[in-house]
Amino acid sequence: MNYLPYTYLVGWSALDRWYYGVRYAVGCSPDDLWVTYFTSSEEVAAYIRQYGPPDIREVRRTFEAADSARSWEHRVLRRLRVRHNPRWLNWNEGKCPVHDFPHTDEVKAHLSRKQREWLENNEPQAKGKKWSDESRKRKSDSQKAFCQSEDGKRILAETGKKVSAKTKGIPRPWAAETGRNPERIRKAAKKNRGQKRSPETRANIGLGRKRYFERIKNGGDKLPN
Repeated sequence: MNYLPYTYLVGWSALDRWYYGVRYAVGCSPDDLWVTYFTSSEEVAAYIRQYGPPDIREVRRTFEAADSARSWEHRVLRRLRVRHNPRWLNWNEGKCPVHDFPHTDEVKAHLSRKQREWLENNEPQAKGKKWSDESRKRKSDSQKAFCQSEDGKRILAETGKKVSAKTKGIPRPWAAETGRNPERIRKAAKKNRGQKRSPETRANIGLGRKRYFERIKNGGDKLPN
């Protein structure tokens, strides 16, 4: 079959858990679904390991171009509000196609005005929202899986280099006296007072201190005066 991007739905009807996705890889077609393509979602993979393959596997719509497929997925996920509904395994609302041309000043002004109007009439969706223990665990597991993936490691490394290059040479007045921000120390101490660190956290702190003093010993850093 010729190249044919598509959106699909998979789910466990007995558990009432669902995932809506899009497939637009080179050479893809609806015949791929659950034959050679089993979604790229870590959440779906985790459910398969625990509960077995989903009993619902449907191709919902086909498209002639990848951008059309991605736009439709984003539209459906926003309509379903998947980020705020535990029935859905999707952790985001998909990605709208990114245009490779800059906005004009007129368009920028229009977008800015619309955003201000929306903020004046709407409260942020996540403000004051209390996430369930299940939702927090799923989000934590998803973030950990991303950070451990090859793409996650690459993106984090690139971001760290960019931040380091951008802040290199910027004077920090408070660093000359204490080496750390006194206000941040005070707030952190007040927030963490009486809390017990987990064994994992203590181990990470110890490892960080060990590496820091090794750098100092080797002349990589200097202790504050």
